[in-house]
Amino acid sequence: MNPGAINLDTRAESGIRGSAMDLPIGSKTVDRIITSNPYIPDVATRTKSIMDWLPEAARVLKPGGELYINAFGSNRYGKLPKLEVLKELDLEVVMEKAPLMEKFQGQEFFNTKGGALEQQRMKSTVLRKRGGSE
Repeated sequence: MNPGAINLDTRAESGIRGSAMDLPIGSKTVDRIITSNPYIPDVATRTKSIMDWLPEAARVLKPGGELYINAFGSNRYGKLPKLEVLKELDLEVVMEKAPLMEKFQGQEFFNTKGGALEQQRMKSTVLRKRGGSE
């Protein structure tokens, strides 16, 4: 766990119970978001893509804030949209689909059924919130 981190999950036992599609957090208040193998259940999804949760993450990030996405290679909720869409969200790519960052190497990753995922197939992407427009 990262110091100062708050867990957000629809089934959270500690932290905040909520949805990544409607974060119970004020705009431009968060320095860093870390998402591990993001997933939106089909019954809740709108687009079946990262765009189901990325606009909310962008909304709550402070300018200069970073979004770390650690996703299994084939995870559709970890695949970035086109650069024009990221620009509209005031996000810039710092790193895309690189080998799992060292700071996350000790973390365990699971699929939605609770099965462990192979760490070597996890990829890290980092986005940064730009100064941005209102």
